[in-house]
Amino acid sequence: MPDTNTGRCIMKKIIIAALLAVCSMSAFAQERTFMPIDWQKIEKMVTTMPDSVKSLTARLTAPQLDKTLTIEERQLAVYGQSFLSEGSEQSLADDAWDFYGKDQYADAVASAKKALDINPFNTSALIAAAYAIDDLIESGDTTYQESECQLYYNRSMRVFNTIATTGDGSLEHPFYVSSVAEEYSFMRYYLNLWKYSSQNLVGQCDVFTLDEGSEYYSDKTISFEASRVLQLEMKMFGF
Repeated sequence: MPDTNTGRCIMKKIIIAALLAVCSMSAFAQERTFMPIDWQKIEKMVTTMPDSVKSLTARLTAPQLDKTLTIEERQLAVYGQSFLSEGSEQSLADDAWDFYGKDQYADAVASAKKALDINPFNTSALIAAAYAIDDLIESGDTTYQESECQLYYNRSMRVFNTIATTGDGSLEHPFYVSSVAEEYSFMRYYLNLWKYSSQNLVGQCDVFTLDEGSEYYSDKTISFEASRVLQLEMKMFGF
């Protein structure tokens, strides 16, 4: 992923949407009820009702947002994908950013799409696709339309909004994520947090000490519940 905040039009759209979402969250902070993820419950539902999870995924990825989806249903769709894909799509998402860094935007889109075929909620792939399509359009390439860029952008915001229901970033109420890449995506493209001085594991939480906050997040640290991340890493190394 890019390590600096650019002024491109897709970034502006993402930041504007983040402002609206986070301001709304802040305005009602005292009334909010956090809905942390019960990983065992999610895994059981994915195992016993995979078709139901896939149906929810189809509804949450539709071009027009299904506003009848409950928070619990959105969470099951988003976090359930972690058990359906087991993180197998992340290398393709990483490849998309490698292509993007070499200005190979068409290849970046292709790799991101392959990742999204496996896990349609991988935020790293969603942002890579949106960035690459945006750059192709800016260059005069007519392969893609702005509406396609918008679809990936909208879906990424749906995922970020779902993550935001799980906590507030404090150690007591961390945000729940399925991968380290998701942590970075959420910080950068939802909260506009780009600079941090340290990253430490505190219990089951991945805690970042921030060099600077943003207009959307002002605390000195931000915490992510990383038990699923650790579980996947242990599987990757054969433990």
